Amino acid sequence: MNLPLILAGHAFEREAALGISQQYGVVTNAQQVRTLNGSAKRFIGWEKLTTTIGFSGFISPGLDNIDWNDELLVQSVQPRLVYGTGASNVINLPPTRRTDLATYGVSELGYAIVNGRRVFTSVALVNNAATLTPVTDATRYACGYYPEFTGFAQDAPAESVSDEQTYSAQVTIEQS
Repeated sequence: MNLPLILAGHAFEREAALGISQQYGVVTNAQQVRTLNGSAKRFIGWEKLTTTIGFSGFISPGLDNIDWNDELLVQSVQPRLVYGTGASNVINLPPTRRTDLATYGVSELGYAIVNGRRVFTSVALVNNAATLTPVTDATRYACGYYPEFTGFAQDAPAESVSDEQTYSAQVTIEQS
């Protein structure tokens, strides 16, 4: 089963006729100030997730069924990595993540870095703590989770149809 992208309760499946891409970013209220001796200090009061979602293919995904002025629930389709501290195999995941993964036969992704290479390893979750199965000679661990958050679209999706009758649209959503 494929994990669908869910926007405002509308499920979008990855199919041969519809491709979905998703990228993440962070928006902050960071401010850089200078001290009396001229050195710089950076202060961050908060950080919020942003995601840019792209649709492409031979069919329209039906984005016109979503009210883009409302706050939207985003259940992501692309995992986001969180790295552990040093060689620790315990990683704290954000509480804002999808909890319906088992429904689709998907789980969080565990990675160990061994000699500069990524090695898959299993993950056990207890609340927000992901414990990855130790891997010999691992120097670092990472866990991929699927974000789930509410936010607002910057604008309604920009949609286009090409001469070859292929469809594309893109929307960016910032976490509330």
